[in-house]
Amino acid sequence: MNAEFISILYKVIAKIVKMKTQEQVPLPEMPVPDAEGNEPSDEDKSAAQKKVDEAILTNQQIDKFNEDV
Repeated sequence: MNAEFISILYKVIAKIVKMKTQEQVPLPEMPVPDAEGNEPSDEDKSAAQKKVDEAILTNQQIDKFNEDV
């Protein structure tokens, strides 16, 4: 085998071995009624839902990365 090929193969294997899996992103909590029983605004609910959707998408990408590793 070619010495250059062996060197490149060694570097690739070393990079793969050093890869670590990633941690899941915790899902944010949805807003709940306050102590007086007042419901959170629709704006707060939609903002929280957007953050939850982003976290789910990120976790799906992390799952795919971890499977590849």
